[in-house]
Amino acid sequence: MEVIRKNILRIHGTFLVIVGIAMTVMVTVGRKQGIGIFKFLQENQLASIGFFEAFLLVSDLGLFLLNASTQENVRKYNLLAALIHVVLASTNIIFWKFYEMVDGVIPGTIATIAHFALIAVESWAGLKN
Repeated sequence: MEVIRKNILRIHGTFLVIVGIAMTVMVTVGRKQGIGIFKFLQENQLASIGFFEAFLLVSDLGLFLLNASTQENVRKYNLLAALIHVVLASTNIIFWKFYEMVDGVIPGTIATIAHFALIAVESWAGLKN
């Protein structure tokens, strides 16, 4: 089971590094050129700071999970990853009006479903004997 837990962390970590960097680029393009799903950031430059930081932190979290996958007894890291996604999924639900406001219901739905899927997978890995 430990090998499965480590593989889940590796896959999850790799995914987060890629998504974090891609989203950081998309935030930058939206802020600078006013195109893409973050085009609204051209008019709300203060918000672009938060998005930029948040997505770089996503990449950092991915690097953390990749490193954690090399440790022994990684259950706690699976549970930590699940807990982080509980926070993110909850935030998406609480602030759903934002997705509606920026015509981002489809990306918001995909992100929220992804968070719940990762909660399920990481919780299973962390709680399974």
